Amino acid sequence: RPMADDASVAVLVASLGLSHLCQAAGSTTLGDRLSALKTGGRAALLKDLSELLPSAKLPERQKLTNAISKIARGELEAPREAQAAATESAAAHPMPPPPAEPLRILFLHGYGMSPSILEMIGAMGGLKRVFPNCSVNVLAGFETLNLVDHAPTTAAFNDPINGLSSVLNFVTGMGKKVFAWANFCEPTDEDRAERRRGVYFSFVRSGGAFHEYARETAGTVHEVTSRLLKHIDESVAGYDVVVGFSQGGEYALQLAARIGELTRVAGRPYRFAFLAVDYRFVFAMLDAEKPPEESTAPVCLHAAQNPNKTKGTFLPELRAFAIVGTEDEDNFPGFAEEVKKLGQRGLTISQVTWSGDHRMPPVGERCYDEMRRFLLEK
Repeated sequence: RPMADDASVAVLVASLGLSHLCQAAGSTTLGDRLSALKTGGRAALLKDLSELLPSAKLPERQKLTNAISKIARGELEAPREAQAAATESAAAHPMPPPPAEPLRILFLHGYGMSPSILEMIGAMGGLKRVFPNCSVNVLAGFETLNLVDHAPTTAAFNDPINGLSSVLNFVTGMGKKVFAWANFCEPTDEDRAERRRGVYFSFVRSGGAFHEYARETAGTVHEVTSRLLKHIDESVAGYDVVVGFSQGGEYALQLAARIGELTRVAGRPYRFAFLAVDYRFVFAMLDAEKPPEESTAPVCLHAAQNPNKTKGTFLPELRAFAIVGTEDEDNFPGFAEEVKKLGQRGLTISQVTWSGDHRMPPVGERCYDEMRRFLLEK
């Protein structure tokens, strides 16, 4: 079977979660690498992927092995068909032209952060490099965190995966405030017994033990997202792009799903970027209070055309980009599959990984360049 074109190979590689491996294979860009994979046909692709095996880490080696088996069985047509469907959809719903630069960016920070801390550590450097002269508004989360006597907050800050222990030491020593969009809470006995719809559970590693906490409910998520919509509506110039990291990325996704509810059209953001997001929680919230048979319906209607405001779907004009670090233990596993589900709900989205953990990628990481290309291409 002949090899697919560059775009189809890109879809295949992304769907297998191998983009970061292709980038690390010695070529200057992912596009160059994909072109090299294309020229020799399927046999050359198998050979190239096989050569990556010795240097790959164990989880990546398993992905490569699965990819090699899949390609050897000739399963290259599905990505091409999926791309054709996406192309047909895009033709039926053309996107607005990319925003003029310099861009106005709304940044939603992660749990336990603040605008001043992000400025101090230079967390916006990567965005400012690829979007020259942009204005970035780092909005403070709506809830000030209690770092003294609230057990779920303390547990979250002590979870080594979150990387917040140094932040805890800094803010307590300096008397600074940190924020979240909504905080965790202790689950009630009823929550624990019934695992009620709209309550999502996770675990925090505190002192070597697991601590169960309840994420915010669907009602809280809806309220916080409504406040974010109100902020955009009331801003003087609006925004071109919304970028969210971790918990902020989860709310950026909620915003994307409800962007049609904005009363103003001028200054409405149609470009989104999600970094280090827990998509399991996002889908739990997008599907909350919906009948099971509607939970994956790819309906893409403007709020004015859809009085029921079906949740979990997206306007066809939107374009989004997802980034995660390959060392992000909570969010990297299953990343490609979860992002693909967003595409199935009508969101035009691309993805890339970088070789880091649960943090903003540093200045110079190629993921920012790929994000810029995808969000601003015509």
